[in-house]
Amino acid sequence: MKKKFLVMLCVMMASVGASARFYESPKAVQRYEGGAFAGVNIPMNTNSDYDSRSGIDLGAEFRVNLKNSPFDVGVIMMLRGMDYRYKWIDYDSSRGIFALSVCGDFNFRQGYKVNPFVGAGAGVAINGNNNNNDVYKGPSTLILFRAGVELWYHVRLTADMSFTVKGFSCAGLTVGFSLGGRPRKQITE
Repeated sequence: MKKKFLVMLCVMMASVGASARFYESPKAVQRYEGGAFAGVNIPMNTNSDYDSRSGIDLGAEFRVNLKNSPFDVGVIMMLRGMDYRYKWIDYDSSRGIFALSVCGDFNFRQGYKVNPFVGAGAGVAINGNNNNNDVYKGPSTLILFRAGVELWYHVRLTADMSFTVKGFSCAGLTVGFSLGGRPRKQITE
């Protein structure tokens, strides 16, 4: 499961990188866009004591498209849950993150029906778990990298990797919807 997930993540990021050679100058688009997303993640931290299991991602984002530019900037708020299963004892550990970060994306075909993008973000993550072991709890710095494609101006498929304290970093695949950001209607006189 983990290998398939990481292969899909790598293929998605490679396809976005390959589409860079098809960069087209951006069309005039609506200034504001936002939406919600949901998906799955897999923790990136494992060791010989436990196996990691996939978890759930939920979130929302708001972006501002910069005028006459393929860039947008915005804010992402997300909840991430993940599970660890200890190998030597019959015990599961659930961990979660509430993250708030600023982000920036580069859109390769902004204003077109197929728009690949890459982006990065930084912010704060509030980490927690369901037991009282020595796993870190509390706020920490979050670094986020993502790549994806927006289809028909509304559907967003995104692969991302978030880095924070050990035991809470993970990679995810999400599906979301976006409102706004469509090409502006040309006014003719």
